[in-house]
Amino acid sequence: MPIAVLYVHDLSEDCGTKVADQYITYKHIKERFGDRLWIDVVSKCDLLDRATPSRFDDAADDGVDDELRRYREFGPEDAIRVSVQSQIGTRELKQRVHHLLTSQRARIKADGGDNEEAVGEVR
Repeated sequence: MPIAVLYVHDLSEDCGTKVADQYITYKHIKERFGDRLWIDVVSKCDLLDRATPSRFDDAADDGVDDELRRYREFGPEDAIRVSVQSQIGTRELKQRVHHLLTSQRARIKADGGDNEEAVGEVR
């Protein structure tokens, strides 16, 4: 596994996967790899104003917990909201990825790993 996880969420459901299914997958992966450096990205944020059936179907919300309801609307806490098409959040995403990678590289060098291949090693 790489040293970092960039997890992309598509709350518009344009990817063909329902938000509830994405949430379940996200929770499993986060549980398994949550100790890694992690960046959450909500993609296609410009499409989120459009109602998708599973997001706004009151019947679908019966029995849905508040955490999933919040995820449907906003994604994970501290996620970067991005739209490549309208360039929303792309600069912030690039900056955060760059900071994460450079800080990790500095940490690896400080730990004595000065070769470039150490950046990709699992620790």
